[in-house]
Amino acid sequence: FPSHDRIVTIVTIFALNYNLSGQAQPDILKLNWLMTRSINSNANNIDHGAVHVEGYSLFLVSTPTSNQKVPLEQRVKGIEAELQYAVDHNAEPETIPITVTVDPVSDQPVISINDRYLMTVTDLDAQLQGRDRQGWATQITQIIRDALIRAKLERQPSHLLWQGGIAIAIILSILVLNRLVKRWQNIVTGK
Repeated sequence: FPSHDRIVTIVTIFALNYNLSGQAQPDILKLNWLMTRSINSNANNIDHGAVHVEGYSLFLVSTPTSNQKVPLEQRVKGIEAELQYAVDHNAEPETIPITVTVDPVSDQPVISINDRYLMTVTDLDAQLQGRDRQGWATQITQIIRDALIRAKLERQPSHLLWQGGIAIAIILSILVLNRLVKRWQNIVTGK
């Protein structure tokens, strides 16, 4: 027979793991399919890392393991910093220009947000997803737009109130469940 502490712990873990942004869940599932794709057999020679914004994983970038010129961590942090800048400084993410141009020297797609350099889509980035560079760059722009829109929506007062209401409901449910389990234990043990 599980103890009341064990049941409360299980319920608490469930509540903490529950995604409180119920409206964003379908979007994040749609975006995160990229994170679960299998990686090429040359993965031993490639470092890859996830780019996050506002706590959500958006897409993977990669660098050769031997690349000391631009380490993966530096590349990821640079992209994340630019994305956070875009979130913080753009009131209308639906209309912000997210462009893909081809660098004439490297012949690689370059993504910019509002004329600010974000990243270059490399062959390794595209291969990691099983895509060509241009197709992957185009998909990244849509992922970024969706993430910017979601970030704006999640900062709206109505969304924050909704999230607060859900959090309060979960806490109250845990407290009520705790009392019910204690009462039930007392009945079963004869106290």
